Amino acid sequence: MLKNAYEGRMKKSEIIWSPFVIISIFIYGFLYSIPFNNDAGLAKQYLLSTLNLLMIFFINHYKINMSDLSEFFGKVIVLVSAVYFFSNIFFADIGYVKTALKIFESLNSSVSSQRDFISDENIVKFGAISTVSFVYVAWCLTCIRISSAFTMKDLAWLILYGLTIVISGRRGLALISLIFAFSFFYLRSNGLIKFSLLAFFSSITYLVLSWALSETLLFSVSETSNFTKIGHLFSYLEQLSISKFIFGEGLGAYYYSHGVGRELSITELTFIDLSRFLGVPLTIISIIYLVFPKFYVKAFSGNRKYYLISFILYLALSMTNPVLIQSYGMLVILWYWASFMARNDQPNK
Repeated sequence: MLKNAYEGRMKKSEIIWSPFVIISIFIYGFLYSIPFNNDAGLAKQYLLSTLNLLMIFFINHYKINMSDLSEFFGKVIVLVSAVYFFSNIFFADIGYVKTALKIFESLNSSVSSQRDFISDENIVKFGAISTVSFVYVAWCLTCIRISSAFTMKDLAWLILYGLTIVISGRRGLALISLIFAFSFFYLRSNGLIKFSLLAFFSSITYLVLSWALSETLLFSVSETSNFTKIGHLFSYLEQLSISKFIFGEGLGAYYYSHGVGRELSITELTFIDLSRFLGVPLTIISIIYLVFPKFYVKAFSGNRKYYLISFILYLALSMTNPVLIQSYGMLVILWYWASFMARNDQPNK
């Protein structure tokens, strides 16, 4: 399956400007950071991460099917998360299991953590952290394929992807996964089915929000994660000036956050960090070039519009989660670019 390639790729003579524009912007941010007391390690990490975008030329030249690769790694992450989840529940006290779990955590493949958004009790969640991005991509691709060629195998994997996303404890990821599924099937349906989907989704949304607001701390300012992120945001706005708005402060710039009560160079709010580092205008330009690697393709034709929706939702997730400017996030961008620019944008069979 992995050796299957996209057909009808763009011509070799066509130039993709997006990686060069984005890398140039980050070079500016890196050079601008040098005279200041910024986090030099983080500045180098951010700049080097963007160099991964140049792999789009390698992917195009060798006709690598990024969708097949993303689904393959999505399945691997499902299995890893399942092993980690059940090991923590049933075998965590066994010596060699403890060692194996520590290895998983040291590699950042899996992690266990406590969240306090269900009433006042801590609920333990287990799952993949950085790598869970590929589960979302696999979820989207399976939704696209299952609508045109339904199989029980795809349905089973769709359920497993959903369970893994829930186990990961990432509320935002679960939300965008549901929104994508609804958006996709809503756009693909007609007449009464479309109305039924809208009524069903509206009812479920109402019930879930009613439960969340009355029985949980999901949207409460006092919930630890929400309190921290709100503190990050208001601290940025409080310290914003005209020069910082236009030019930024360079990659790895420190600022004082009320969310944690100390200075730090990076938060979970990716776009706030980019605005601090690069300035708002260059951050907006970077986002535009991320979303539209080529401006002359028909963004809303065929399945391309579903890739566009999936990636915009992923960008929305990165507003409150650090899932974009890192190695796995770059691979999600490369998957989206490869899918968005392919002339034959039909789902894999």
